[in-house]
Parts: sequence; structure tokens; C-alpha cells
Amino acid sequence: MEGNLLERTMESVSLIWLLSLLLKGLVVSAVALGISSILSKDPAARMIVWRGLFVGLILLPVVALVQLMLSVSTAGIALLDVSGLSRAVVGSLGIDAATEGTDSTAWMSSAGRIVLSVWLLGTFLAAMRLFYGFAQARILLAESRIAPELSLHELVRRCGDRLALKYDVGVLVSSESQVPFVYGWLNPKLVLPTEALSWEPHRLEATVVHELTHIARRDPLTLAISSLATILNWYNPLVWLALDRMRYDMEVACDNQVLNAGTRASVYAEHLLDIAGRLVGRDRRLPMTSTLLRKRTLEARIMTILRGSRSKRALSSRTSVLAMVVALAFVFVIGGVNVAIGSQKEKLPGPEDFVELEVKPEPITFNAPEYPKEAKKKGVEGVVWIQALVLKDGTIGEVLVKKSSGVKMLDKAAAKVAKTNVFKPGIADGKATACWITYKVDFTLEDSDKKVKKTKKGKKG
Repeated sequence: MEGNLLERTMESVSLIWLLSLLLKGLVVSAVALGISSILSKDPAARMIVWRGLFVGLILLPVVALVQLMLSVSTAGIALLDVSGLSRAVVGSLGIDAATEGTDSTAWMSSAGRIVLSVWLLGTFLAAMRLFYGFAQARILLAESRIAPELSLHELVRRCGDRLALKYDVGVLVSSESQVPFVYGWLNPKLVLPTEALSWEPHRLEATVVHELTHIARRDPLTLAISSLATILNWYNPLVWLALDRMRYDMEVACDNQVLNAGTRASVYAEHLLDIAGRLVGRDRRLPMTSTLLRKRTLEARIMTILRGSRSKRALSSRTSVLAMVVALAFVFVIGGVNVAIGSQKEKLPGPEDFVELEVKPEPITFNAPEYPKEAKKKGVEGVVWIQALVLKDGTIGEVLVKKSSGVKMLDKAAAKVAKTNVFKPGIADGKATACWITYKVDFTLEDSDKKVKKTKKGKKG
């Protein structure tokens, strides 16, 4: 029975947990999009927002899971108590749980199984889409060769020094690619089309500065993180919108660096138009590369370049780190919020409050306390009267020692194990209702062995 209970509970948890993550992900994404709209003229500042969003979306399930386990731990449920743990997990997620075998449990179990299956399928397809693009890029790299011109390597080194790059960037040329791009976040490579070797010096330098700026700003790593976040949150439309805007802001921030380095806006705009005219379909958007040249976004970039509406200030490292910390703190706050599904929680009765019940609570799991070793060794016996609050989900919410045995260690052992018990909750007006029960626990020693007798008595509504 416990195996079926755990299976049904975990399927219900899948439903509630995924719906909770969807709602939290929508909130975090909406806030990030709103902040980015306020920072409409500063793509560098918006990039901090996007980084915080995608790192947060990866951490969000972890934060929610930790919050869930802390809720279970706080409830005092033993991890090996299948019935208690499973029901406590459901309760901690805010489910107005019904009793075992009800229609509510059945539909939640079925829906949870379906939702989890759909999420796993969507995650698999999103991952396959990414890996297909990854394979395309790897094939293109394999067909590339090291740039033969020493002057080109010197140009890349010189531009890298201006951008404060701490390592040399490898330069490859490819006859298969019509656009320049950067690939790899551990050891990024600059890939240029073969015809770039014959470009005019100012045009080639503008291209190199643009692509090396991606590396200096750690855009390849950001793309890898955002790709993982998108796979896990494929069902969230705001995540896809944020990803599209982030990739655009990456390009605009690098465009600004080129223009701030002295390249004329009209010359650079003409260069982008020429590259766009040479595009082939597969080069337009290679996953985890800096390539993003599509008609709509390219037109917006060119208009921005020609208007001269660009940010000329660079954010300090301290400001960037502070902004990231604030963004992640917000994610942790959202991740720790319980999303309750079901009716609003009613006020719980007090120990002396009377609740008229149609059906009294019945035990599903009623565990015997462990006889304290010291008490057993000294031959101490006693009777403890326990008063426990049975919640609507059948778990124990609060435990009181109504009448002490006179031995503190016996009282403590009886109260501790009481929190691991699980009941079919009491029923009032046809609904599960929280109520208090009272029972006694006998600590007796017989034949030099531990014998703890538990007697249900005086169930109190």
C-alpha cells in the first residue's frame, strides 16, 4: 500500500511542482523583460539582466526543491517513512490534499503523470534541436583551417590587447561559412569566411573587434547557460522571447564597441548589409555561436547604428557583479515562495477547540517510539498522553504532551515519533478537516526487552 501511495503522491508532486515552476518562471521572466524595457538604450546593462535571468532559471528548480525538502524537514517527517514523507511533500507544496483513494488524488496522479511525460518529451526535443545545431557548428569547424596570414593573427592579437583579453584567440578561415562568428566558451575560436582575407583593412578590423568583443564579454558562456535554461524551460514563451532579445543585445553591444573604437557608422552599416546579402540558410543562427543575422534584427541594428543612439559608457565590474547578485537574490526569493493550489487554508483549531466530526481520524501509519537507551538501562517505565493535530492532508501539524510521564526522555521520544504518523483525516460536512486527537503511549519493559504499547483513546474532535 505504501508503494502505491508513494507512486500516486510523486505523480501529484510532479504536477504541482512543474506548475509551480511555470508560474515562478513566468514571474521572473516578466520582471526581466520589464527591466530590460526600462534600460532600452543600454544593451550592456540589459545583458546583465539577461544573464541574471538565465542563471536564475537554471537555479529556480534547485531552489524550489530545497525549499520543498526544508518544508518536509521542518514538519518533522522521517525520510524513511514513505507514507508520512509523501503526504508531507504534497502538503508542503500547498495542495489541499484529500484522503487516500479519493477522486482528487486520482485525477492529480493521472494529470501529474501526463504533465511529467510531456515535460520530459519537450525537454528531449529541445535538447535534440540544440545538439543538431551543435553538430552543424562542429562540422563547420572541422572543415575550417588555421588562417595562413601572419598579419591576420597579428591584427587579432592587437585587437585582443585593446579589449584586455588575457589569452590569444585562435583564428580559422572557412569556405563553408559566409559570416564571421565566435564558437566555444572554454577555448573560443574566431571563424572568418575565406573571402575575409581579401577585405579592406578597416572592414576586417571592424569585424575582428566585433567578434573579439563577444569573447571579452563572455558571450559564448552566456549562450551556453541560456541554451541550457531554454531546454529546461521550453514551455515558457517568455523565455524564448528573452533569449531572442538577449542575442540581439549581444550584437548591439558589440556594434557599439566597434563604433566607439572609431569606425564610421555608415561604413560599418554598409559592411553589415554586405554580409547579410551573402548569408546562406544554415549560417543565420548557429546555436551557442555569436551569429545572429536575420532580416528583422539586422534592420534594427543598422537603424541603431545610423541614428547614433548608442551607449558610450562601460559598466564597471563592481556594478555588473552587484546587479547579478540582486537578480539572483530575486530568483531565490521567488523560488522559495510556495504556490498553493486549492482552497485557501482555513484557520487551524486550537487544542481545546471542539470540531464536530462525521468521521474521526483513522491511522494509516502509527509508529512506535524508540525506547530511550538510558531509560531502558535504568528500568524506567511510564505513560505519556500525546495530543496531536491531524491536518487535512493526514499529516501531523503540531504535537503536545498533554500529560507527562514524569520522565523527560520518555515524553520527548513519544512526541518525536508522533510527528511521523499519518492518518486518514477527520471528515466534517463531507470534507477533510483538521482536528486534534489524544492518545496514550505506554513505555514498559518485559523480559528485559523493549516493549512500547500504543493505545488510541479519546479521539477528540
